[in-house]
Amino acid sequence: MQPEPIRWFGTLYLLWIVLAIGGEAWFVYLFLLRPNDSPDNGPLVPVATWILVAVHLALNLALRHYVVARPRRIARTIFMALLALGFAFWTYKTGQGIWARRTLPMAPNMIFPALSFAAQLGLIWLLYRPDAEAWLRGETPDPSEALESTFR
Repeated sequence: MQPEPIRWFGTLYLLWIVLAIGGEAWFVYLFLLRPNDSPDNGPLVPVATWILVAVHLALNLALRHYVVARPRRIARTIFMALLALGFAFWTYKTGQGIWARRTLPMAPNMIFPALSFAAQLGLIWLLYRPDAEAWLRGETPDPSEALESTFR
């Protein structure tokens, strides 16, 4: 029986995946598929972007599977490492924008990742709850023990 934080993680992670893919699709439409005057926006850019979106979806669904259905602690570690890499890249791009414009860029492509990182930190918090820790170690609590600890 899955502990409650793992059930919440599975549900909220699916919601986050849907919102993230929707945000990426909106970004692709807004900045890559609309006609513009940029000569470097060749026909392969949207195709490569959709391939990256597909890889993003596959990786996140695999991580969710290895946390919710077949618990592995390495999945949590990979999730945290990818979050750290994404945050480092986002910080770097934000710093570039500040350096170039001498002001904080408040574009949608900067705000949406910030909200996404906040949601992912909440997901990580769920994975470090004591019963989720036991789940990821492969231990499943006996339902009677779970009820006993609930009513103490």
